[in-house]
Amino acid sequence: FKKDGIKYKADFSPQGSWIETETSIKEKDLPEAIKEAIKDDYKDVKIVEIELVMHSTKGTFYDVEFKKDGEKFDIEFNSMGKKIN
Repeated sequence: FKKDGIKYKADFSPQGSWIETETSIKEKDLPEAIKEAIKDDYKDVKIVEIELVMHSTKGTFYDVEFKKDGEKFDIEFNSMGKKIN
């Protein structure tokens, strides 16, 4: 769904329990530590999508989707720029 022009996605279990909420964000809105990690480790890879995720068990993290050589892959980062997946 969209609210105030921002794209959100909420996931719930079949029982109705909240699992996570994802919010689309721009690269400029990433924490500096994540920008540095991307610059250091993924400088030759295109960013396709970035989401701020609030998860019921994992807490808050950033899901960055990359594309390289036609293949897409996701890396989850905590706010300190550490990979968590």
